[in-house]
Amino acid sequence: MAGNAERADKLNHTLNWVVDLFEKQGITDWFIGYGTLLGVTREESCIDGDDDVDICISTEHWDDLYDVLMKKNMLTQNTYYIRENFICTRKTEKLAQVDFYICDVNEDGDFDDTWEKVVWAGCYNEEGNLPTATFQGREVNVPHNTIEKLEARYGSTWRQRIERGTPAGDGYRNINVL
Repeated sequence: MAGNAERADKLNHTLNWVVDLFEKQGITDWFIGYGTLLGVTREESCIDGDDDVDICISTEHWDDLYDVLMKKNMLTQNTYYIRENFICTRKTEKLAQVDFYICDVNEDGDFDDTWEKVVWAGCYNEEGNLPTATFQGREVNVPHNTIEKLEARYGSTWRQRIERGTPAGDGYRNINVL
């Protein structure tokens, strides 16, 4: 968490906005990741006090994503980063910042996040699709074997809220494959 803390209701509204945007644009190869995945899985909500919504998305959608975010005025001079492997939107009064981790995806469903240097391995289920989880009455994409990935990233205590700045809260940063 590098930005300012946001309320869970604003983060939840932002995640719903992203899902609506993807549905309208036909963007399908994405999933919630990192702290957003942790919160939605653990609390059925984004984490109160987090600073952004985290989305892992295939590189095949980069142009479509960039174009629609520009049209919606979400990428401006206040935008932190626009790179080939990462897009960070500006926050507004109604929307929190969104971090889009642009991932190379292979035929095994491995999402290679070269920004964070993390490989989300085997994200597709047996049918070759991204599974979904229920979030506020709608379906959001999640990686296959979500619980195992959360345990690999955050440890066996991932279900507990742990404060950042503590060894337990920051111990996950050197995990490269989930």
